[in-house]
Parts: sequence; C-alpha cells; structure tokens
Amino acid sequence: FIVMFRALVTQLDVQRRWLQQTAGERQVTNLMHLAELIQAHATRRNGSMEAILTWLASQRQSVDGSNDAAQIRLESDEQLVKVITIHTSKGLEYPIVFCPFLWHQAQPKQKPAVMSFHREVDNQACVAFGEPAYSEAESIVSEEQKAEDLRLLYVALTRAREQCVIVWGQAKNVENSALFSLLHPAQSAADAESMLTDLQQLVTDNADTMALVHHQADNAPVIKQADTKSVELKVRTFEQAIQTPWRIDSFTGLSRGQHMELPDHDAPLIPLNSMANAEPRQDRFGFPKGANAGTCLHSLFEHWDFHDQSQAFTDLVDKTLKQFGIDAEWTPTVQAWLTDVVTTPLDAPNSLSLQAIESGHRLDEMAFFFPVTDLTTTRLKATLAQFTDELPILTPIVKSLQFHQLTGFMKGFIDLVFEHEGRFYIADYKSNWLGQQASDYDTTSLDEAMLSHSYPLQYLIYSLALHRYLLNRLPEYDPEQHFGGVYYLFIRGMHPDWGQAGVYYERPSAELLAALDQCMSEVADV
Repeated sequence: FIVMFRALVTQLDVQRRWLQQTAGERQVTNLMHLAELIQAHATRRNGSMEAILTWLASQRQSVDGSNDAAQIRLESDEQLVKVITIHTSKGLEYPIVFCPFLWHQAQPKQKPAVMSFHREVDNQACVAFGEPAYSEAESIVSEEQKAEDLRLLYVALTRAREQCVIVWGQAKNVENSALFSLLHPAQSAADAESMLTDLQQLVTDNADTMALVHHQADNAPVIKQADTKSVELKVRTFEQAIQTPWRIDSFTGLSRGQHMELPDHDAPLIPLNSMANAEPRQDRFGFPKGANAGTCLHSLFEHWDFHDQSQAFTDLVDKTLKQFGIDAEWTPTVQAWLTDVVTTPLDAPNSLSLQAIESGHRLDEMAFFFPVTDLTTTRLKATLAQFTDELPILTPIVKSLQFHQLTGFMKGFIDLVFEHEGRFYIADYKSNWLGQQASDYDTTSLDEAMLSHSYPLQYLIYSLALHRYLLNRLPEYDPEQHFGGVYYLFIRGMHPDWGQAGVYYERPSAELLAALDQCMSEVADV
C-alpha cells in the first residue's frame, strides 16, 4: 500500500498543491498520518484492497477515542519544547532558552589513558602516556578544559532570540563551572550570600535587560512513619534457590576472585632479601619494575619483528619507552636486552628461539573466549588431582583453588601463539624481577615464581584455549602431534650465554587437555 500511495502523491504533486492552500500543512499531516495507519493495518492483516477499504470505513464510523495512534498529530513541531545539549544547539536559535544546569561541572572518575593538550610554547598538539608526563600535562589540560567550558557557555547563552533563563545557586562544585568565573570573578569558593550580592549588583547595572527571580521551593511533603509499635515484626524464611548468574570469567577470577581479565602484564615478584641489596643499575636488572614497565615490554614484543635490528627497531623502542613515561636513556639497554631474549635457545637442542619464528607463523596478544558449563571448585580439583603425578607443580594449585560456580565463558589474552616445525606453542612474557644475577632465574626460582602467582592454572587455561582453537581450525588435529607446549619467559633472566635460565617450559599431555575440556563443558551431576 505505502509504495502505491507515495507514488500517487508524487505523481499528482499533492504536497506542493496542498501546501499552497489555507491550512494546507494541516491537511498534508493528516493525509500522511492516515497513510501510516492504513499501512500498519495492511502489514498486520496482509489483506486485499477491499479489506483495507472496509477497515477504513469502520474506523471512520468508530467513536472510540482511546487509540493513541489515531490521535491528531501536530502539523509542525515548531511550537514544541526541545531538549538538546549545548553541543547540538550550535548554529541554532530559539525564542526562549532555559539553561538549568550551567552550575554543574562534571568531574572525571579517573584519569584518561591518554591526555591530549597543546604545548604552551608553540601551541604544538601533544599527548601524554603515563607518568611523569601525566603530572606535567595535568595543569595544561585543566586550563584548556576551562577555555572549552567558556566557549560552550557562550554557545548556551547566545541561542535565545528573546529570553534566556538561567538557574543559579550554591550547588556542589559550582565554583569550578565557567559561569561562576564570569558572575563571581572575585570569589574563589562558593558562598550563597556573596553570590546573591554579586547577582543583585549585576542586575542593578543591567536593569533594562536582566532580572533576578528568587525561586521559592514548594514545601516538601511530610512522610509520616507508620506506627509499628503494635505490630510484631518477624523475618520471613527464605526458601527459594538463588540461581548462579551467567558470567564471563578468567584466570584472574579463578585464582584471585576478580571477575575481569585484562592482558596479563605482570605483577612484580620481588624477594625482599634480594631487594634490600639491590643498587641502581643501567641494565636489565635495573630496568623499572611493576605493571607499567611490564606493559611497555609486552608492547615491544607485540609490535617488533624479532628479526629486525635496523633503525626501525631503535625508533620503536625509543617511542614505546616515551609512551609509558620511561626515560629514553634506556633505549640502548632495552634494545640489547630484547635481542638477547629472542636469541636465547628455548630448548636444550638449541633449535628453537623467538628469532627463529617466522613473522607469518606467530599470533600476538590472541584474545579468546570459550564456553564453560557448571564449572565448580570440586570438579576442577578432582580433574587436576588425577594429573599431579604427571605435573607435581599442580599439587599446591589444587589445594588452594576456591571460586564461585561458573557457567558462561572463559576469557583471556595469550601473549604469543606460534608454529614451529608443525607444532603450535604458547609463549607468555614475564618481566618479574627475581634477582640481579642469572642464578636467580634457575629452575627452582622459576617454580617458586610460577606457584606464587598460580601461573600453572593460567597456562592450563591458555592450553585449553589453543587446544579448542586447533580442534576447530586444523584438519586432523592431534594434540600429541600438533600441540607443542607452553613457555613462560622470565625475560630478565634470559641470555644466550646463560643456557635455560629464565625459560620455564611445560607440555600438558593430551589426556590432561581432554580431561580439562570435559570438566569445563559437561553439566555437573545434581
């Protein structure tokens, strides 16, 4: 119907002819409204034209006025109240404008990941990533925000043709607003009496164009408390079952009860006895510690071609250090250090290193989701306990496991997935500081570090994610043949001359992967 109707309106030039008549806009609005109602009926009933005509005739004879859809529409919204933002109002004009919230000054809940500002010397556009750049840029950003607020205030106050109404008073953070600095330039803090005095003086000086109206608030309703003295209250007994909510969880949720997952960029493990004797050094052991430094190093591994030793690599290191607020004087140290890491043999036969991985055979920061059904602490403990002889490091993990039942998805990020000689491996970079010599990154030290952060549970989740991925993507996938294992690379301890220092390797068996897969996918017995 609607296609036919619009073609007819266009062919007969209805709108142009009707709009030239008295009350033509009213007639066009009614016609279009009727067309919409007829189309809605035709869509619901899928009737013939005769059926539509019969329905229209019945509607014309009906006296039922309760149907909102059939109410007469305004031919124009010119007289309607419009609620819009200051940004949206740019370039527009209205007879009367109400500005009820110019006293409000929103405060960001946390610092942005990136601060953008203009350098005072030459007005050069700049960005700040992390400290100390944040602290240096904060005052400039604040001044630029005040200037932007003043520009928006100008837009708000100049939209009215005839009258602009402003709601003003001593509200929370009103002294931070742009209008406060205009109306009360001599005041640094909000004071109701002083603010009123300023306004009265301003209105007196501009009596022809301004007026001050005191708002008298209505008396607040008094809510009488019910008389409960004569009623003996008693707590009802809860007899229903609370359903476990569907959610997305992660290694962090299973190990530490935090139900969110971000790329795992290291929590520092710093032995107190070693830290006490540590001295500032311009080498890998003296490089800044903590999550920010870990994120910086992860970013370098993610964006660097392990074969590249050109000026582009130097530029990448220099730029990344600056982004994370780390002094560029570390550039030569970090460049040499990462070169040592990628050339360190990952296995005893020395056939595998990060540098040996072809660019097309690696996947960086692989995010994953996989479904989990009715996973409980009891079921996971029972599953892992069967393999503690195979992987003794799982014994303390099994004892410490404690989490809420999970149905939903497991989520995570794998630093590096790569293929080498037909096998697929996982690599996770760890910048944890374990000491300042190679012996601090031996097998015993790495085992302690892995257990301190429950990393064995993490690599099992990562392994299952890769196992399920290969099941779906690799024809004739066989974990015994295609799954190579997991490397946890404690990069501060890796050097080609230090053997396997800093390199932790484990290869969960096909049986363990199958059992873990079944544990996380089967519905638990009730």
